[in-house]
Amino acid sequence: MTADVAIVPVAWDDPRAEALRREFVAEMDALYHDTPPEFDGFFTTDALEPLGTWLGLVDGAPAGHVALMPLVVPQPDALELRRMVVRPGFRRLGIARRLVDACVAGARATTAERLVLECGDRQPAAAALYASSGFARIENYPPFDRKPEQLCFGMRLR
Repeated sequence: MTADVAIVPVAWDDPRAEALRREFVAEMDALYHDTPPEFDGFFTTDALEPLGTWLGLVDGAPAGHVALMPLVVPQPDALELRRMVVRPGFRRLGIARRLVDACVAGARATTAERLVLECGDRQPAAAALYASSGFARIENYPPFDRKPEQLCFGMRLR
């Protein structure tokens, strides 16, 4: 039996999206538990107005999340893919790639010229996904230029 996978746009405050973002933060906190205290709050999206939020659903169950947002340190021609997560039990089903594709399509529907993202050096699967999805490594952009262990990627939208 094949699972029914759907990628759907939702509101940022959709409770399923909020739950997935909390899980994402907990997973990153565990993975990067040794991050120095001066970087507390470094990755917050609290002050940003999302431009799009998508859920990956498997047989109706929330399995993954991605958001399209302006950058923390604004760049006039760029948007950012943020809060990409797929729940562990749903990984390796192609959900992550479909979420990335939805975010790229959302970014292409704007006037932005570039879509950028970052992940940490302890996330090799994420880095491989982004590279195989058409993103190329770029110089770390602010604020990530202060954290060399972050890996930044970008793609031209036009």
